[in-house]
Amino acid sequence: MRHDLAYPLMGICALIDRVDVDVSSELGEDAFVLDEDNARVAFRVGVIERVVRETDRFADEVGYSDAEERLRLVQRAVNQFVVHELVHIKQNFPHFASVQHVKDGMPDYGVPMLDAAADVVAAWTCANVECERLEARAENDLLLEYVNALLLAYLIGAFVFDVRGRPPKIQRALGLVISALLVQALASGTLNRQVLFEGWRELSPVLVLDLEKTSIFNAFVLDGLPGLLVPTYEVLRDDLAGRFWRSAGTAPLMATLQLGSEILLEIDAIARG
Repeated sequence: MRHDLAYPLMGICALIDRVDVDVSSELGEDAFVLDEDNARVAFRVGVIERVVRETDRFADEVGYSDAEERLRLVQRAVNQFVVHELVHIKQNFPHFASVQHVKDGMPDYGVPMLDAAADVVAAWTCANVECERLEARAENDLLLEYVNALLLAYLIGAFVFDVRGRPPKIQRALGLVISALLVQALASGTLNRQVLFEGWRELSPVLVLDLEKTSIFNAFVLDGLPGLLVPTYEVLRDDLAGRFWRSAGTAPLMATLQLGSEILLEIDAIARG
């Protein structure tokens, strides 16, 4: 599966070769500024500080007591954030001014689709890097590191950039949770592939349906031939879908993960281990 890195990284490596990567203390809504005239990409310090704070908070939530483990988690989150933003440049989405044009031309779905694709590429890239660092060569090692990276992508997408009250961003963020749970099930042998859309794979971007507007759970798989994740169209028990939706961007993160797991069990996408 590591060959999947080749295409996205060719563009990113070429970009890094020709520009200086820096940080900027200037205020702004965008995560980075691309100065093409001076061949410079500057990341906003304020955004990086938010990544650090939210990752540190998550380390507290999951009980990371070892200082080196906490530091590495923060480093991974910052690295992944940077790779995600560099992928945007490869997507022809390099300037904050482009955001409004995309929102105007494709309301609700344009930006989340670009973000979801950048999420999985950045997560996959950083999972491979972590496996190399740990000298972990088994296929399951890579899958489990990828699960961790997808959860970091959710942390950044849902907490660093607050998704509460913003349905398109929630659809993208919860898609990351569903992806992490599916990949975890694949690694543990509890994934019911026969239930899933045949086009789903580990690197497929996923956007959940707007669960404020529908009482059933499903998700779009945006890879190759797009399709719906499962053929199930049933109202879930105990308002599971609604509770999952409302949990986005709220602590504890693990509660959202638990709700997502209960949904996938309910629709038979994963089996109990």
